[in-house]
Amino acid sequence: MPGRPGAPCTAGESRTRALAAAGSPAAGAAPGYAPPPEARPGSATDPPPSGGEGLRAVAAALVVLTPVLSAAAAAIFLLLGYGLRLADAARGPADTLVGTGWAAAAVAALAGLAAGGGLAFTAARHRANGQGATGQGATGQGATGLDGAGPGTTGPGGCGPGEAAPPERPAVQAPPRRGPLP
Repeated sequence: MPGRPGAPCTAGESRTRALAAAGSPAAGAAPGYAPPPEARPGSATDPPPSGGEGLRAVAAALVVLTPVLSAAAAAIFLLLGYGLRLADAARGPADTLVGTGWAAAAVAALAGLAAGGGLAFTAARHRANGQGATGQGATGQGATGLDGAGPGTTGPGGCGPGEAAPPERPAVQAPPRRGPLP
């Protein structure tokens, strides 16, 4: 008799319960993954943002791209310059490439420090406003709203409350070790 208190539930019962409850976590999680209406971007035909929004977007792109691109340029210039020096070919352009490489490395370092400072400032501002790093609020459950319990995990072994878990399977024994072959 399925669902008897104290009786172990069978694999078929557990499977039936899991299939019956499979839609509920997905349905409960769907609204959490949808972006809020005010965060959805406009259509592709909308005009570009005016005023401060457009300038902020350009500044954000420059803050991200400047350290990366200048570090790549520094690596390329330094490799080419020192390569030409090593080959004893075109000493003038080699010195120019090395100097340019070190200048690009300095720009990469300064831009990286500025970006790191901006990131630390933004993190401190968000922490002062009470916004966590995850943006989940006080629940800490994330977008699904679940606390780790999935379908069929209401009791031990996936059975309902008060029902016993299915018996454990015996562990598989390793074969005995044999001595070295003659």
